[in-house]
Amino acid sequence: MTNKDVSVIVEKVKSGSTGAFEELYHSLFNSVYYVVRKQVSNHDDAMDIVQDVFLVVYQRIHTLKENEAFNSWLYRIAYNHCNNFLSRSRAQSTPLEDVEDFLFEDRESFLPEETLENKEIRSQIAQAVSELPEEQKQAILLFYYAGLSVREVAAAMNATENAVKIKLSRARVTLKNKMTLIMKGPA
Repeated sequence: MTNKDVSVIVEKVKSGSTGAFEELYHSLFNSVYYVVRKQVSNHDDAMDIVQDVFLVVYQRIHTLKENEAFNSWLYRIAYNHCNNFLSRSRAQSTPLEDVEDFLFEDRESFLPEETLENKEIRSQIAQAVSELPEEQKQAILLFYYAGLSVREVAAAMNATENAVKIKLSRARVTLKNKMTLIMKGPA
């Protein structure tokens, strides 16, 4: 769904159309779930957070000034809910098995087929991603998996565009270095 499509639907929702909200919900649910699930290790917790996010969206959509900013607003709400959940639960890390399952579920078309066939490499990729600092993981997730622009990621993370570019760059370098070492194997 393009930003223009979202903007039109958001306007309908603001006008009171519950059908438009359902359309918005169904078209963005998987993407929001994916971002949230990366931050919390439990499916049920992720589902609760996503439901809370959409409840907040429904209750506060009338406060959104620019319909075009909806995506970054939505992901900012999701980001805040995840941070609040993690603060309450004191869960600071995600089990590797959950990261691996999460990274590759329903996203396999984004990765080369030969990489997906090698379970060991999948596990190593998941390990490398799980070891990134939290803000770098969040930036990678929002940019690559949620498909947000750098500007939208910046708004969602309450950071400047330059800060997001730096986080993405550092994450890419770290992942590239780790994957290069993995591909070379033991010396």
